[in-house]
Amino acid sequence: MIFHMSLRALICLCILSLCLAFQDFGAKANVASDFELLIDADAPLPQIPDSLDNKAHTPLERDWKYLLKSRQGLSVYDESVRWPRFVEGCLKIYRWADRVFNQYDSLYVVSYKRKGKVKIFNDNWVDIYYFHPKHELSLKMMSRLYPKVGINGSYGIFSLSYSIDLRTVFQGTNPHYHKLDFGFNCARLMMEFHYWRNDGGTYIRQFGDMGAGKPIKEWFSGLQFAAVNLGATYFFNNRRFCYGAAYDMSRIQRRSAGTWLAGITASMYDADFDLNKLSQEMKDYFDYKRKQYNLDYWVLDATFGYSYNWVCNKHFLFNITAIPGLGISHTSSKDEGRHRTLFNGAFKALTALNYQTGRFFLSLTANASANVYNSSELGFSPAVAGFTMSAGMRF
Repeated sequence: MIFHMSLRALICLCILSLCLAFQDFGAKANVASDFELLIDADAPLPQIPDSLDNKAHTPLERDWKYLLKSRQGLSVYDESVRWPRFVEGCLKIYRWADRVFNQYDSLYVVSYKRKGKVKIFNDNWVDIYYFHPKHELSLKMMSRLYPKVGINGSYGIFSLSYSIDLRTVFQGTNPHYHKLDFGFNCARLMMEFHYWRNDGGTYIRQFGDMGAGKPIKEWFSGLQFAAVNLGATYFFNNRRFCYGAAYDMSRIQRRSAGTWLAGITASMYDADFDLNKLSQEMKDYFDYKRKQYNLDYWVLDATFGYSYNWVCNKHFLFNITAIPGLGISHTSSKDEGRHRTLFNGAFKALTALNYQTGRFFLSLTANASANVYNSSELGFSPAVAGFTMSAGMRF
């Protein structure tokens, strides 16, 4: 009897345990179900099938003309954009050069968010000449001030400018002076090309002792001058210093930094002097033995200097640059039939002050450069100095 009672109790206990187990399993199943619903609620949207994903990258929708018309924006760094074959080849070269030559430390130099800018500018310059035949009187000459006004528009690596000579517009005369400047700079390198020609527009400011105390101003049409300069410069501190931030406002210099720089410059000069065109008063004061000089020479200079960007605050940036040079010059005298190779000196100085607020900016720049030629018979030094003001906005 006791045994049967124990068996019944055991059977009841087992049934009770099974019921509790099924109840616990059901509870766990409900918890798991709730958890799965929670996961489904927070899960990301399902991936778009490949056939639909490719639709956003069809040739039509990645064509540069379509992107331009739809105002989706174009970037030279977007490799999915379909450009014309020649343009695509140029952009591949540009992207490679940008990766190799144009990388900055973002703590010091950053890019503008807006890649386009338009500006108006006023460019003013004069040329200066020192001419000294040995054992005779020296001549110091200076041209008129040549003012030019223009407009420039640029976007990314593309730029277009148009300018007019104010003297030509208001005085109706043909310009005696021609100047062409072209430059390219990146983080590591700067390359420049200058063409400079004067067809007889100078004033004599000093003639021997005449004008030593107070400069004279005697018109002289006996000078014909032309020069071509091509130079390349390397920036040593190219990760933290940006030359373009000061002189074309292509990037933002966030912290002050300077750099040593070195380069090479090749130049060709052609200067013809006709001293028969001196005024009668000057001829009476001094008569040169030789009346005409034809000086043609080329120059090869090694340059070494320093440039510094001072970030005054978030709006103002000031730069000063000095680049002296030393090299050789080779000349051939047309009327004497001789060739000479001589030591040569050169110097270049630049400064800039920029103001930036929002989209708008102002820029003031000044520059001066000179070359020194000196032989046993003749000393000659041409120089050019300029000052530019510009104002514009970014888009």
